[in-house]
Amino acid sequence: MKKLIVMLSLFIIGCGSSKTITTISEEDLSLLESKQFMINNEWLLPMGAGQINLIGNPNHIQIKNDSLDVYLPYFGVRQFGGSYNGEAGIKFSGVMTDYHVNEGKKGAKMIQFSSKDGTENFKFSITIYPEGKTLTQIISTSRDNVSYRGYLEKLPEDL
Repeated sequence: MKKLIVMLSLFIIGCGSSKTITTISEEDLSLLESKQFMINNEWLLPMGAGQINLIGNPNHIQIKNDSLDVYLPYFGVRQFGGSYNGEAGIKFSGVMTDYHVNEGKKGAKMIQFSSKDGTENFKFSITIYPEGKTLTQIISTSRDNVSYRGYLEKLPEDL
């Protein structure tokens, strides 16, 4: 009986799953550290609504050194009577401030930075998962918060 219990215990321990945490590739990590990358999004997640498929709709967040180029569709509420300046989306080029790369959960990296377009201030929080997928959360002083799901890419050579 003791042998059966010991063998059963060894079998259960031997069949236990081992959790392997994958980390971001060296290439992706060097892109983040050098501030030379772009993010293309496949899904928009407006506050209080379902997700919207962006496949086939041009959009990007391009980071090159301290320069930022943002072209994102936006669905949500504009606050404080601000105008869209002819743009219904979040579209601007500017300078990033407070750029930080931190460790996230389960091998992910978190990037945080701020930028502004005229009187509107933006705080970006981007989670990059080990497989290169991203979750971008944007907090604005003039709009409802919005999130995007996409993927990390190298900047094109011509930029």
